[in-house]
Amino acid sequence: MNGSYAVSIEHNIFQENHGLGSGGGVTINKAKARVSDCVLIGNTAFEAGGVKSHRGEVEVARCLFSGNAGQVLAAESAAMIRP
Repeated sequence: MNGSYAVSIEHNIFQENHGLGSGGGVTINKAKARVSDCVLIGNTAFEAGGVKSHRGEVEVARCLFSGNAGQVLAAESAAMIRP
């Protein structure tokens, strides 16, 4: 993805959060977003324990994901993961 982002989340730790529906760590709704240099550990939700995008575009760069859990895999939008 190129261009500007409506939402930019950088240098954060999301640990042991719970989302009732989706996105235990981070939920992006109808936005172009970038999540970079973050740590997401032990987050849970029905859909996507770590990061959930609903009708948006999310670029994830240099983030550590560990132990996040969701009952279903949520892949409703384009996401780009970069090293």
